[in-house]
Amino acid sequence: MTAARAARPLVVALAGAALALAVACGGGAEAPVASPGATTQPQATATKEAPSTKGQALSTAEIVRLLRPSVVRVQTESATLDILGRLVPTSGVGTGVIIDGEGHILTNNHVVSIDGRPARRIIVTLDDGSTLDAQIVGTDSPTDLAVLKIWGLNLTPAKLGKAADLQVGDDVVAIGYALDLEGAYRHAGRR
Repeated sequence: MTAARAARPLVVALAGAALALAVACGGGAEAPVASPGATTQPQATATKEAPSTKGQALSTAEIVRLLRPSVVRVQTESATLDILGRLVPTSGVGTGVIIDGEGHILTNNHVVSIDGRPARRIIVTLDDGSTLDAQIVGTDSPTDLAVLKIWGLNLTPAKLGKAADLQVGDDVVAIGYALDLEGAYRHAGRR
């Protein structure tokens, strides 16, 4: 049994967490959450304290400030063969979210896979601009989810909501590094 297959229960369990990531962005939810398929660029200002939100929905700016330390840039490096059998370097960029203090990151399977194979190298950039190598803990192609592991200190996990609190029509905020747009990582400490 491969490590990826052995880790599938963890990845599938985290699929529920991914749903919960959308909970608190509206509709009276109490905790903000993020999406691993992020598309909105993080803002430059961050705060350590969560605003008082008992029974109130957070503004988009409040959600971004609260989650920004938990959102990471995921860069992959690998190589494929061209039609003549020559080695061609490939790379990609996506978004992940830190889900616990042990360094587990939830991201998309397509971010860490190139032509259906795991990327050769995965580099995670934290909000402060520091970079760490990451390893794949598990993947699940049908749900397009993957879990990475980094080894770092003072990681800030995202506060997850409850999937049971979701209602059709609730607002959702996506935060991350869509298409590796320059503004997204420049605000995260890179110039």
